[in-house]
Amino acid sequence: MRNSSRNEWWRFFASVPRLKHSQAEPLALIPLQQERVDYFYKLLEKDKKAFDDYTPLNRQEIEDFLFGPNSVSFEIGYGVGLCTLVFSGVNAYVQMVMFDWFYRDYICHQIIEEAFSRGAERITSTVTEDRNNARHLVLSLGFRYEGTLRKAFYRDGPFADGPGKYFDVELYGLSKEAWYGNRSNDSSGGDQRGGVDWGRSSGCPGSE
Repeated sequence: MRNSSRNEWWRFFASVPRLKHSQAEPLALIPLQQERVDYFYKLLEKDKKAFDDYTPLNRQEIEDFLFGPNSVSFEIGYGVGLCTLVFSGVNAYVQMVMFDWFYRDYICHQIIEEAFSRGAERITSTVTEDRNNARHLVLSLGFRYEGTLRKAFYRDGPFADGPGKYFDVELYGLSKEAWYGNRSNDSSGGDQRGGVDWGRSSGCPGSE
């Protein structure tokens, strides 16, 4: 991606406000209730570009996605974040947004554990080419790059060279075997302070 496009997106994300809250760590992973959909829909609609994993969908489509027959969704803390696992065969796709822009390691670990405990043998995460921090996050969790879908995701601009553009989508996978193999060799104990702060990092932030 050209530097001009990176700079455009960094300027945009720098202007996106973080959700301010005083909730103590660790935040809880709470099964999502249908009465909470309106709250999250309003947050997603405020920043359609920032959270565009979800925002191409309208209100009803988001509810159908969150509570679909193959979906399991969680509220992170009280309104701080949102995560959905979509199960397909042995695979679970993961979508996650944090409205305070801090992706905590322990929350990511809990979500991975949820996927595997519910029968997944692997987890797939998709990252558009411009989301450097999302790439850093999944790699830090042990995901491996598995391929690229060329120009598979359209994002509205404006950009310097047009009103919108297509981006490559990178595929990352984490197997159950690799996760538990790595965890058996990890004595860190899951530091609650660890994570990726997309408000302070030098790359372009975004939902994962």
